[in-house]
Amino acid sequence: GQTSDLTRRGRSLLAAVARARPSLARGFFFPREVFTRLKRVGSPDRYWRHLMGLYEKDIRRLHRRHGDWTGVVFESLTVTSPIAWVRPGQVHNRIGYFRTRFARLRYRLGGRRYSIFLHTLITWQGRWYVTHLRAPPRRRRQR
Repeated sequence: GQTSDLTRRGRSLLAAVARARPSLARGFFFPREVFTRLKRVGSPDRYWRHLMGLYEKDIRRLHRRHGDWTGVVFESLTVTSPIAWVRPGQVHNRIGYFRTRFARLRYRLGGRRYSIFLHTLITWQGRWYVTHLRAPPRRRRQR
């Protein structure tokens, strides 16, 4: 079901973070083919590549949280905030989808519990995908 799929994806993300290998969690990021059909922006493919680059950078940054990941144990990945319907036309999208902000991945390492907070997940065909691992960078206003 959906819970076991989310658990499988959470395990792949933790493995990617622990090994500093974003490719291990590429399947948890929103699929490029769907994203380019869904988004109504100037260049949806370029925007997807930008977001994927941020995702990979965030995985590498999270890896630096611990010097040694040996013995890391996945505990859970749970959606921790209300799920909202995003209508077509909102946030530059052509197709509606469900979105949640702030899912929580819990893990144990060296006898302590830790969390990684995932900023934005959206659903497609009954599966959750990450679009923003961390909060999206704010654009600076031109003065």
